Parts: sequence; C-alpha cells; structure tokens
Amino acid sequence: ELVPGTSRGIRILKTTGGIPIVKMDRIVSHQPILSDNHLDGTCKLDRHFFKPSIDFLLQVSHKEYPEHHIAVGDYLAIHQTQEIHSGQLAVTRLNHEINIQRYTTDNFPQNLIIEGLVIGVIRTLNHTSLR
Repeated sequence: ELVPGTSRGIRILKTTGGIPIVKMDRIVSHQPILSDNHLDGTCKLDRHFFKPSIDFLLQVSHKEYPEHHIAVGDYLAIHQTQEIHSGQLAVTRLNHEINIQRYTTDNFPQNLIIEGLVIGVIRTLNHTSLR
C-alpha cells in the first residue's frame, strides 16, 4: 500500500495467506526452512515485487549483519534456489546454524547448504511486525 504524502511511503499489508514469514531464531536445524514450526505468519506482498520472485520472508531476529547493511528486525526477501553466483548474498546453513553471507568460491565449505538467495531487504523503521 502506498502511504500518501510521504517520501518512499510503502506499507506492507497484513493478511492471512500470502508469502510465508520465517523468524531466524525459530529455525530448527534438522527441519526444512519452510516447515510449519518455523512459520511466524504471512504477508500480503506481490511475489514479483522483487526479481526473481519471493518465496518467503526471513525476519532477522537475533543477529545484525552490518557488513551487509542488515539489522535486527529487517525482513529479507528470499528466492529459494541453490544456484548462487559469486558476489551474491545467500541464506546458508552450516552445522545447524542459519547465516547470511556473500558467496565466493573460496569461503563456502563443502558441507554448506544454500537455502536461498537474498533478493531484497524490507526495513521496518518503527519495529512493527509485517504480520
């Protein structure tokens, strides 16, 4: 929804159904990232708001990533894929820990699982939830 009279005024609408929201601190190591236990609600947002399309939103809930300009409370738009190219930002799983890191061929261990590609960041300035 566009907020009239504001610069860059876009508000995400809350609804049932829509794009799944996953909180990073809810992810259990041995379960798929989109399992029901990890879901924290949904968000009405056009899946094609970013390119490529959004598969889920990942709420950064316990750790900042200042090197990537990602803060606690941000929502990362994630495209689920294992095809990541050098320089792209990825959601990864290593030794049961979810992390956000830039892909380079020399910093990815062999047992690293790529959960998806970060295609956008939605920052909530007043720390309200998108749900």
